[in-house]
Amino acid sequence: MVSSFLYGVDPLDIVTFAGLSGDFNQIHTDAAYSAAYDFGQRIAHGMLSASLFSTLVGVHLPGIGAIYRSQTLEFLRPVFIGDTLCAW
Repeated sequence: MVSSFLYGVDPLDIVTFAGLSGDFNQIHTDAAYSAAYDFGQRIAHGMLSASLFSTLVGVHLPGIGAIYRSQTLEFLRPVFIGDTLCAW
C-alpha cells in the first residue's frame, strides 16, 4: 500500500487549475504581476496543493472509492512552479 506520493508542479497545472476553479488571481497566472509581489514569482493555488490529499485518501489510503468528510488547512509557505510536493 502506498502511504505517500510525490507531485511536481508545472505551469500547465496552474493554468488548468485556474480554468477548473475560476481562480484567475494574477499571483497565479501573471508572471509580471507576480514578480512585483511578495513572493517574487507565480505561486500555485493553495487548493491545488490541498487537493492532493483527496488523491491520497481516494486512491491510496485506504484505497479506491474511499472519501473523507472534512479537512482543516493551514498554508505555511507558498508553492512555486517547479516545486515537488509530497502528500503523506
